[in-house]
Amino acid sequence: PANNWRAKLAIDDRGGESESAWDVHFSGEGVTSQYTTSSDVQVIKELGFEQTLEAMRTYNLWSASLATETCKTLREERTRYLENLRTKTGDIDTLKASLKTVEDELETSHAKFSELESKMKSLKVSYERKDKKLEDNAKELEKNNKEIEKKDKCIHVLERSSVEEFELGFARALEQVEILHPGLDTRGANSRFVVENGRIVNPKARSTFGVVTGHRST
Repeated sequence: PANNWRAKLAIDDRGGESESAWDVHFSGEGVTSQYTTSSDVQVIKELGFEQTLEAMRTYNLWSASLATETCKTLREERTRYLENLRTKTGDIDTLKASLKTVEDELETSHAKFSELESKMKSLKVSYERKDKKLEDNAKELEKNNKEIEKKDKCIHVLERSSVEEFELGFARALEQVEILHPGLDTRGANSRFVVENGRIVNPKARSTFGVVTGHRST
């Protein structure tokens, strides 16, 4: 028909209608320049097939549509990526702030540790000095105890010697009294007794109430 656009595209040299140019088969190698990408061209060359213009147009429309969808998908992916990037960046900033806080706390802890370590060293030195002093005092005390023990023994010896000398002197005094006063009874005399209120009293013979339990009149 006259209004058929396909028919208008193909008029032979004799002026009559022929097969539409859209339906004419073309070698793929001859139309590779009409494809949009180099990868498509390479595929056509490798396959070596023939296509009609209609098929090539359909392919190009499909490629364009696919490219549009791909672009849309990529834009959506890019939007998601940017949003995710903003989220991750915020998380990183939060972690950096947290890390800074931890680093500050660690630095403070190191300072406190150094201070405590210094105090511990000072206390250790002080303890060692006091321990040395205590050890010296213990040795000095042991030495003093030995001296006291030695002096106690010496005092005990002196006491015994003094008692013996006193007993001997008392016995000699009684002998002199017997010579000076012949017939005087001195058998009740004792160096350990005392005279109280005109009586000879044994101090060890007192009761708990102070009553003299043993005495001899002078």
